[in-house]
Amino acid sequence: MHTGGRRTSAGCTGARTCHTGQFHFAENTVKTTVGVAPYAANTVARVTLDEDMLYPGTGTQGGPLRLAHDRRRIERGILGSITMAADPTATGEGGDGPGGSPGHGPSASPTA
Repeated sequence: MHTGGRRTSAGCTGARTCHTGQFHFAENTVKTTVGVAPYAANTVARVTLDEDMLYPGTGTQGGPLRLAHDRRRIERGILGSITMAADPTATGEGGDGPGGSPGHGPSASPTA
């Protein structure tokens, strides 16, 4: 997540990164997409949740998004939503801690 910059044809310039992170999807949902376009054309080796060094293995609390879809017809689409908050004053350069990767769980809320 970037703040304070502007979008150009080259990307985002003059911005500062205040959060670096990733979202996780349940293994059974990901496996359902393997034979469906455009995912069927993917040649990159996939990292499973068990192999992912950032996924804490705590179920939806640790990241897998809750999704709604017809498992028999996933090509019809998936419905999901997420609410995310980040401290716009933090500086995230991919390390642990506020604004960085979710290495050791959530940061304390400044209003708590």
